[in-house]
Amino acid sequence: MRSDLTGLAGMPDEPAARLVLTQAEIAARLSVVAGREIRHVDLPVAEFAKRLVAPGVPEAFAARQVWTIEVHTFE
Repeated sequence: MRSDLTGLAGMPDEPAARLVLTQAEIAARLSVVAGREIRHVDLPVAEFAKRLVAPGVPEAFAARQVWTIEVHTFE
Protein backbone atom coordinates (compact mmCIF):
# COMPACT_ATOMS: atom_id res chain seq x y z
CA MET A 1 0.00 0.00 0.00
CA ARG A 2 1.27 3.47 -0.84
CA SER A 3 2.08 5.51 2.23
CA ASP A 4 1.31 8.84 0.52
CA LEU A 5 -2.37 7.96 0.14
CA THR A 6 -4.73 8.35 3.05
CA GLY A 7 -8.24 7.05 3.35
CA LEU A 8 -10.75 6.56 0.57
CA ALA A 9 -10.15 8.56 -2.61
CA GLY A 10 -7.37 10.56 -1.00
CA MET A 11 -9.47 11.67 1.95
CA PRO A 12 -7.80 11.77 5.36
CA ASP A 13 -8.32 8.77 7.63
CA GLU A 14 -9.36 11.01 10.54
CA PRO A 15 -12.87 12.46 10.48
CA ALA A 16 -13.07 16.23 10.18
CA ALA A 17 -13.88 18.13 13.33
CA ARG A 18 -17.53 19.08 13.58
CA LEU A 19 -18.42 22.72 13.26
CA VAL A 20 -21.05 23.46 15.86
CA LEU A 21 -23.00 26.67 15.28
CA THR A 22 -25.90 28.25 17.10
CA GLN A 23 -29.06 29.08 15.17
CA ALA A 24 -28.09 32.78 15.36
CA GLU A 25 -24.65 32.02 13.90
CA ILE A 26 -26.24 30.04 11.07
CA ALA A 27 -28.56 32.96 10.33
CA ALA A 28 -25.60 35.36 10.29
CA ARG A 29 -23.71 33.17 7.81
CA LEU A 30 -26.78 32.79 5.62
CA SER A 31 -27.18 36.59 5.68
CA VAL A 32 -23.71 36.99 4.19
CA VAL A 33 -24.43 34.48 1.43
CA ALA A 34 -27.90 35.86 0.68
CA GLY A 35 -26.82 39.47 0.78
CA ARG A 36 -29.67 40.37 3.09
CA GLU A 37 -30.44 40.02 6.78
CA ILE A 38 -31.74 36.65 7.90
CA ARG A 39 -32.68 36.60 11.57
CA HIS A 40 -33.13 33.75 13.96
CA VAL A 41 -36.03 34.32 16.33
CA ASP A 42 -35.71 32.24 19.46
CA LEU A 43 -39.23 31.19 20.44
CA PRO A 44 -40.31 29.24 23.49
CA VAL A 45 -41.13 25.69 22.41
CA ALA A 46 -44.85 26.07 23.18
CA GLU A 47 -45.05 29.22 21.04
CA PHE A 48 -43.26 27.45 18.20
CA ALA A 49 -45.82 24.63 18.30
CA LYS A 50 -48.69 27.12 18.40
CA ARG A 51 -47.31 28.91 15.33
CA LEU A 52 -47.02 25.63 13.46
CA VAL A 53 -50.62 24.59 14.17
CA ALA A 54 -52.18 28.03 13.48
CA PRO A 55 -51.83 27.88 9.66
CA GLY A 56 -52.93 24.23 9.54
CA VAL A 57 -49.94 22.05 10.33
CA PRO A 58 -51.29 18.83 11.89
CA GLU A 59 -50.95 18.77 15.68
CA ALA A 60 -49.17 15.40 15.56
CA PHE A 61 -46.48 16.88 13.31
CA ALA A 62 -46.12 19.94 15.56
CA ALA A 63 -45.80 17.66 18.60
CA ARG A 64 -43.05 15.71 16.86
CA GLN A 65 -41.17 18.92 16.12
CA VAL A 66 -41.45 19.95 19.77
CA TRP A 67 -40.19 16.53 20.86
CA THR A 68 -37.23 16.83 18.47
CA ILE A 69 -36.30 20.25 19.84
CA GLU A 70 -36.54 19.07 23.43
CA VAL A 71 -34.46 15.95 22.79
CA HIS A 72 -31.73 17.82 20.88
CA THR A 73 -31.42 20.88 23.08
CA PHE A 74 -28.03 21.00 24.74
CA GLU A 75 -27.47 23.44 27.55
